[in-house]
Amino acid sequence: MANTDNPNGFRPVQYLSGAPYTGSYNKYVAGENLFLGDMVELTGADGDGYAVVARAEANDTLLGAVVGWDAVPSGNGSAALENLYCASGTVVYIADNPDLLFEAQQDDTDILDAGIGLNAQIVVAAGSTATGKSNMEIDSDTLATTNTHELQLVRFVDREDNDRTAANSRLVVKINKHQRANGSTGV
Repeated sequence: MANTDNPNGFRPVQYLSGAPYTGSYNKYVAGENLFLGDMVELTGADGDGYAVVARAEANDTLLGAVVGWDAVPSGNGSAALENLYCASGTVVYIADNPDLLFEAQQDDTDILDAGIGLNAQIVVAAGSTATGKSNMEIDSDTLATTNTHELQLVRFVDREDNDRTAANSRLVVKINKHQRANGSTGV
């Protein structure tokens, strides 16, 4: 069965210990427009006590993934809220625990069973302003044993709608290069 090509970034699913993800996050300020599931990195501070984050690039040390943001009034005099994506300057919620595991789609068919345990990079793509979702994926062409890649592959997602032998299969990953772990360099 073919998998649906539906990149939607990185979604926290559980902790490395096996405990379920219960929605915990920390607040930051978006240094640019961000989308649900974008992997981010720390980039500085805003002067009001919040650290600033931006969309991560390949080879960056990661902080975590966007899981929500403060609602912002639409500014047109109505009660409508602009919630499709996180606008720059808005408080953004980041699932940033170094022991979190995330579900994401691979961009091809290169990750097979032998790839589990290896490391990979992220594919960075602009999010969708129509859906508010990230278009980031796992870069399946970058599998390596090197510890300089951002992600470590933990397992394939075990669901009937996920054919691990077909393109765009979904995997569970751990952040391999995390800004809150292993004595990472500050910003």
